[in-house]
Amino acid sequence: MTSLQVWERQSAPAATTGKRAIRERLSGPMAILTGILVVLGLVLGFLLWQAAHRPSDLPLDPDNPGRAGTKAAVEVLRAKGVRVDVARSDEELRDLDEADGQTVVVVTDTHNLGESTLAGLERFSREARRVVLLEPSYSALELWGLGVQQEDPPETGLPEATDRVSAGCVSEGLSRDDAVSTGSTGYSRMSDTPGTDCFTVKDSSALVILPAAPEVPETWVFGPAEALTNRHITRFDNAGVTLRMLGAGDRVVWYMPTFLDLVEGEETASDGPEIPAAVGPLTLLALLALVTTMLWRGRRLGRLVPEPLPAVVKAIETTQSRGRMYHRAGDPARSAAILRVATRGRLSTYLGVPADAGDEALVDAVARACARPHADVRGLLVGTESTDERHLIQLAQNLSALEKDVHRP
Repeated sequence: MTSLQVWERQSAPAATTGKRAIRERLSGPMAILTGILVVLGLVLGFLLWQAAHRPSDLPLDPDNPGRAGTKAAVEVLRAKGVRVDVARSDEELRDLDEADGQTVVVVTDTHNLGESTLAGLERFSREARRVVLLEPSYSALELWGLGVQQEDPPETGLPEATDRVSAGCVSEGLSRDDAVSTGSTGYSRMSDTPGTDCFTVKDSSALVILPAAPEVPETWVFGPAEALTNRHITRFDNAGVTLRMLGAGDRVVWYMPTFLDLVEGEETASDGPEIPAAVGPLTLLALLALVTTMLWRGRRLGRLVPEPLPAVVKAIETTQSRGRMYHRAGDPARSAAILRVATRGRLSTYLGVPADAGDEALVDAVARACARPHADVRGLLVGTESTDERHLIQLAQNLSALEKDVHRP
């Protein structure tokens, strides 16, 4: 006895096929792009972490151990029991306890001061023991209204930073024989401004000391800021002058204004346009985004495949491609006109009819060659346009038959 077994179609293979297709898509360009984005994200995260944890490289920064930093002087002050607070923005300055009679306020990067930040600094340092301005710009002094002006470098006659200049004055923390290395920045007091000039060469002083006034602390305008840097702190009496100038109290507030605190439209202490420090990281981020976009869009084209040249393309492929293109265009009249023009060209060449002889001459020659009625031949070669695809197919078949009749011996 023969038994009939009936096998049911399982749906699992279809699901398996779908999963396989998803895995293939994920293992292709999308997986490569995902990997590239993950790597770029890790690299960017590492760079950001490194930037947040590496020492500062800003000039005159207390945390900068480089040649242009001031970490050496600040660490000595801390070792002597002086508290040093660093504020790198107006917001950080406001978060600090206001200065008292034992606080020395040090201000660098004065070109980043504006009317609002200067007002906040004046309120903060109103009760301070001393304010030290390190190499203030001409615009900063004018905005501050201290009665001190910066001399143009060619007119100061100050030697290079590797040369020494004696104080020539006596003040708290300074003796007449103290000598510092000085640069080309010098200052002078206006005629009605009281004060003391030190380290003077040719009527231009590297240090101008202005006495305290009501709600205005004693102010030191110190030009040779390089004397405080790690590079020059050990030269001459730079270390002693620095420690006595900044260590007059038990606390130092080191304020480094930033251009981000400037308010649009207000007067600033900058002597000219400056490139923000954020331009470099933003440019790097833009380059990374550009490379990522190039890889993302480039992978969509597929893997590059070498192909021997010249490439041979069969005529039937071109014909079929054009047919599909005309079909998508949905214009049978245009397609019919192209078929008629091509047929007329081939027939006129075969029968030797000149190209400028006109359609009637060609129709007469074709009618004689294939023994067809003149009207039928003319309807095919110079007839009305096709209005739909059915008429277009019929026209193509009739034109092909007409050419075969003309070629038949």
